[in-house]
Amino acid sequence: MYMRPLLGLGERCNLETACQEHGINFNYQSAHMAASDAEASAKLMEYYLKIISDKKIYTFGELASLKSYKFMNSFGYAPLPKAELFHLKKSEKYLSRANYKTVVCDSERQAINEYWDALRTVLADLDITEQELQYVLDIRRKIQLPKEKIRMLHAKIFASGISQFISDQNFDDKEVSKLGKLFKCLSKLGWAPGE
Repeated sequence: MYMRPLLGLGERCNLETACQEHGINFNYQSAHMAASDAEASAKLMEYYLKIISDKKIYTFGELASLKSYKFMNSFGYAPLPKAELFHLKKSEKYLSRANYKTVVCDSERQAINEYWDALRTVLADLDITEQELQYVLDIRRKIQLPKEKIRMLHAKIFASGISQFISDQNFDDKEVSKLGKLFKCLSKLGWAPGE
């Protein structure tokens, strides 16, 4: 949720929290459903677009000038070409969801997913604010995951960082520094691999 800090509306957070804070009805159930997430995201985007309009922001360049995020470089890229260019077949059929039955995941799986989502949110900039720390601690209290699962998720995100950094068969000083920051962030959140 980078739009919130970008527009000066608050810290990054998950979809459910953003909807609650901006008065958007979000039909959160025991398991995320793509349809309800998409609907809530669309309503949230409408809210953000109104804020953008009120601030008289008319171009992606003006939006990008508010704050510096890596993904904003993509504003200058051409959109992806049609599927045929990649030798992919465009689907002409639409799948009806009318008779679809919602499958509710077990509570531990849901708790793991919720904590994973929180970790990814607060670690995105490799800087844990006190507000983000409190956010993670509140989620931990709410979901009651055993410490072994918390450590597993911290190890998973650390391993994911290593994997991402070495995917180019190189590990430069900048990446070493980022990995060190990730370690410190995880330590601040309660545990980092090797502690």
